[in-house]
Amino acid sequence: IFSAANKVADEYETGFVGPDLVGYAAQTMDRIIECMGGKGELVLITGPPQISFVQLQQMGWDASLEKNPGIEVVQTLVDEDLSTAKAVDLANAALTANPNATGILSSTDNIGVGVEQAIKGQGVDPKTICTAGWDAQPNAVELVKAGSYDLTLSYLGYKWGQIALETAIAAAQGNLPESHYVVTDGLFIDSSNVNDLTPDQIKGKTPIS
Repeated sequence: IFSAANKVADEYETGFVGPDLVGYAAQTMDRIIECMGGKGELVLITGPPQISFVQLQQMGWDASLEKNPGIEVVQTLVDEDLSTAKAVDLANAALTANPNATGILSSTDNIGVGVEQAIKGQGVDPKTICTAGWDAQPNAVELVKAGSYDLTLSYLGYKWGQIALETAIAAAQGNLPESHYVVTDGLFIDSSNVNDLTPDQIKGKTPIS
């Protein structure tokens, strides 16, 4: 039994195939903190805390925050259904309650897009609030191109799926992976590379030259 995407407990699986979510979460937080100039008020909008990837993501965020005392997490909100519509409401409330916030970090781009809609709706210059999420959704990538969304992470899903299937086939033939964790790559997308990437490269279907 191999799990991919949402991980189960080690004892219930032969192995896990996927990215190092804790590591990528720490890197994401590091980059948001850098965008904020190393200090300021930060809002977190997460997915449901019972979901595995949200738990792992929070671990990475916390590891980064421990090293950056200049950042104050002023509010943490939960988007239970990971929806953009709910995220708009949550972000509007967060912006009203925390007018000095200079960063909003979201678990997913579905949430992050809602955050951007709320920022725009309140007439706030998006360049004054650092924002990021995960998934590299096409609409989020377009926001990165426009300069209003600072960062997203692609899991390179096509390649991830290939590796997961190849790992399972090899195991069925008696060749188990050397480690319980078969780590796959991710790709950060920001202003430095967004205009050079094709949709297939973002999906992991074609290599990045």
